[in-house]
Amino acid sequence: MNALRILLVEDNKSDAALIREMIHEESGKDVDKAEYELISRDSHGKAMEYLAENTVDAILLDLSLPNSEGIDSVRRLIAREKNTPVIVLTGLDDEAVAIQALQSGVQDYLNKDTLCGDLLVRSLRYSMERFHNLQEKEKLIRELQEALDNVKTLSGLLPICVKCKNIRTDDGYWMQVESYLRDYSGLNFTHSICPECVKKLYPELLA
Repeated sequence: MNALRILLVEDNKSDAALIREMIHEESGKDVDKAEYELISRDSHGKAMEYLAENTVDAILLDLSLPNSEGIDSVRRLIAREKNTPVIVLTGLDDEAVAIQALQSGVQDYLNKDTLCGDLLVRSLRYSMERFHNLQEKEKLIRELQEALDNVKTLSGLLPICVKCKNIRTDDGYWMQVESYLRDYSGLNFTHSICPECVKKLYPELLA
């Protein structure tokens, strides 16, 4: 099993060392036997530089980094890393800030003053699982919307030849009904022959 790559963005060396030790100790106790690789950066800018060339499974982000803008920096990071769950770490016990962070799209908000290894690893595991489920849900919604859009294209008026029954597309080309429905609705046809056509085309079979 490949180790889960966690990017820790934390400028306080003591806090960074403590978090690293927490993850190291708890990873051996993890019921899922998950292993974690922790990558550390001490500023928002260095984290963005790293993410420009690398991917990670989750991001632990200190809210009070130097040269950062708090919640605005969180929003920029989330907007750029759309496929990565973000967990905010802070030394502030501020419920309003916590709500802002969660509304911005972070998966969890942890107070460093009350943080322990079990809580941290559990948050990482649940955040990644929740984020994955959310992405799957959004993918399903997009696929359903595309299917509905295709149905809508077939609900209007279709120019059809009164003689051969071919259909004219939006591009001005003429297509067989079967080909048009297959391309625009995903239908597949099996061919047979109705009783009336048997009478007209093969009367000898009915003699």
